[in-house]
Amino acid sequence: MTDRPFASLKSTCVGTHPFADVFRRTCDELQVKHDHWVKKLRAYGVKAALPDDGWVNRGLNEVQFVYPFFNDGCGVGDRIALGSHDRFRFVVLLERVPPTFMLGDGDERWRFRPEAPDVTREDGPERAA
Repeated sequence: MTDRPFASLKSTCVGTHPFADVFRRTCDELQVKHDHWVKKLRAYGVKAALPDDGWVNRGLNEVQFVYPFFNDGCGVGDRIALGSHDRFRFVVLLERVPPTFMLGDGDERWRFRPEAPDVTREDGPERAA
């Protein structure tokens, strides 16, 4: 994943159809919101942000860093955000999961504990900081 996901998505839309114009404009708007979110997270000391998707095992409280929005280098005790600019949650990393036969050496996987309830766009990262 790129640190500019909506700019990348925008580049896939070509043509002059009115839908294409709306799509590109929406991508620009979402990219601005995403960039602002990432800037705020970093200002609050968040070390990484990832989608809260299928690479998050909610039962085991584990996350695999497959498509991070950003990763500034994580360690035990660091706070990361799971989600996106409009809804996310903070978790604290407890320990790195050792590589397995299926996981391999190149993938980063961590156990975590949830730190705060979900944060919405209106709350902002300062609510749970």
